[in-house]
Amino acid sequence: MKIFPVYSIIVIHSMTKRMTTKSLFQTALFITGLFFFSCNQPKEQEHPTIIAPKVMATIGYTVPNDSVTPPKVVVVDERKLKKIKTGTPKVVPTHTNVHPVGKPKIVLAGTPRVCIPGQDTFLVPKTVSAIDRPFTAAIPEVVIAKDALIKDQNPAGFSSFSKLQGLKHGNIACMLQDKNGNIWFGTNGGGVSKYDGKFFTHFTEKEGLSNNIVQSILEDKSGNIWFGTYGGGVSRLSRDGMFFTHFTEKEGLSNNIVQSILEDKSGNIWFGTYGGGVSRLSRDGKSFTHFTEKEGLSNNNVLSILEDKSGNIWFGTEYGGVSRLNRVGTSFTHFTEKEGLSNTIVQRILEDKNGNIWFGTAGGGVSRLSRDGTSFTHFTEKEGLSDNDVVSILEDKSGNIWFGTFGGGISRLNREGKSFTHLPKKKAFLIIMF
Repeated sequence: MKIFPVYSIIVIHSMTKRMTTKSLFQTALFITGLFFFSCNQPKEQEHPTIIAPKVMATIGYTVPNDSVTPPKVVVVDERKLKKIKTGTPKVVPTHTNVHPVGKPKIVLAGTPRVCIPGQDTFLVPKTVSAIDRPFTAAIPEVVIAKDALIKDQNPAGFSSFSKLQGLKHGNIACMLQDKNGNIWFGTNGGGVSKYDGKFFTHFTEKEGLSNNIVQSILEDKSGNIWFGTYGGGVSRLSRDGMFFTHFTEKEGLSNNIVQSILEDKSGNIWFGTYGGGVSRLSRDGKSFTHFTEKEGLSNNNVLSILEDKSGNIWFGTEYGGVSRLNRVGTSFTHFTEKEGLSNTIVQRILEDKNGNIWFGTAGGGVSRLSRDGTSFTHFTEKEGLSDNDVVSILEDKSGNIWFGTFGGGISRLNREGKSFTHLPKKKAFLIIMF
């Protein structure tokens, strides 16, 4: 409430002496209203006073050189030092996926058995006409490939394709990357799927494939794709993808279960079968030549085939070890456990850049035959391999050797042969086919 000055009250008092009763009443009402109005006037908003921070410049002080005392250097007299001899340190293995290679077992290769077709009890290889009956392939199913599944945040880690991403079947038996960069997947029941980076193209029995269980794939020099099937023989898809040609026992193939396929330097195509030995299709595609136990092959169940740099053909068999057919095709040389091989079930064969031959076995790990053929070197779980059942082998550009195992994930042997690196089972592919 505002306070009237004293001189105002004195003036009002003097005026009341000369006024009538009516005038006094009117004057009292005016003064009362004046007091009421003065008490109800809005108060002015109070603003806090803001004081700006005071900024002061810092001024450093440099100590003059003549005021600094030089540090004292004390020479250590090693003769006065007490020396304690160290004991043997305790070595505790770290949790790592890199394992030093143990001392591998090296055995001298025994004298292998040589079998000559047409001599002793061995027959001359049988040659039969090949029946070539191409037919038009049906239009394959094409689906858009969804983004690959990535289970971690590492962009360089593993990504996966399954039925959810467009793959026809989840059980993959073999793979191939063709000359155009397409990747072909042979499945155990879903036929073949081709992946071009954007789409999956599926070929099954409906499109002309002879059988939906595909165990081996080959691209020949002409760009045709060959599929070895379980029970349907071989299907050849023409380069343009328009025609299928089937080769079964009716067309001259020795057996309809085809485990492995190889095209040699001369253009002949070899088919390793389960039960029928090996069938060689001539370069012109007009005849099959069969090699079985009767002609000197060690076993009729052929799981893998390799042509080495010298032109010899190697056959990995089930329980028969390895048979090597010389480049002119006149004699077989056998390698079994008696000759130093670790196991007679040979699932994969590789020749490395140095000319050594590697054999992946079912239960005996890996055997490496030296370039000169005089010794075997064995790598098993004892030497650091993740599992003794080896189903695939690959040499990379750096000279490392990769082993795909059945149950132990992947083991990588460094190029010096001194350490194995294991990929975890949850992140490892079962089979390496590239």
